[in-house]
Amino acid sequence: MRELHSSSMFFERLRILLVIFAVLPAIVLSGHAAAAAQSLSPDSSGIHLRVPDTELVDQNGRTVHLYSDLVKGRKSVVISTMFTTCGTICPVVGVRISALQRSLGACSHEEYSLISISVDPTVDTPERLREWGQKFGAGRCWRLLTGSKADVDAALRALHLLPPDKLSHSPSALIGHDGAADWVLCNVLTSQDNLLRIVRQNMNASSTKGPAI
Repeated sequence: MRELHSSSMFFERLRILLVIFAVLPAIVLSGHAAAAAQSLSPDSSGIHLRVPDTELVDQNGRTVHLYSDLVKGRKSVVISTMFTTCGTICPVVGVRISALQRSLGACSHEEYSLISISVDPTVDTPERLREWGQKFGAGRCWRLLTGSKADVDAALRALHLLPPDKLSHSPSALIGHDGAADWVLCNVLTSQDNLLRIVRQNMNASSTKGPAI
């Protein structure tokens, strides 16, 4: 009964957060990402980057390389940030990515990759990430990543997603594909339809381009 009550409270708080964030008029971006978005729309902007091949660890304790294992060959990739003790933005981001996963359908490693990188790697062990992912039904193409703080920070810095501290992280996601020079920096709290549209546009764009060499 206590577990049922706890679960009910979690989803009730999540429902309230979804209502609150649904009416937020603007995206809050941090660091380099903010500068890139100054003259563009409030929901998304273009950003030039190259995905690093940083060695990280997923929710199953497996060592992965960010580019070669999770981006290379994919027609669409969504990279977001979170941390397991976050009780505000992160659960909403989890719901958004979970809904996106359902919309994209059966997972193929060549089709898409959903990547959530912890901004609190010293606390977020693979076990904690796995438990967090299970709340949102993370499937085999949704990888939650941690690692040494130095490696995680280096990866996030290269992706323009490194916040000053974990409490300052934003609901931003990078959407692109293998071979893309310019990625879309998107507010995950935008409408679900808009999020899905951007992902599908990347799938279409990637079919006309070869992978990065």
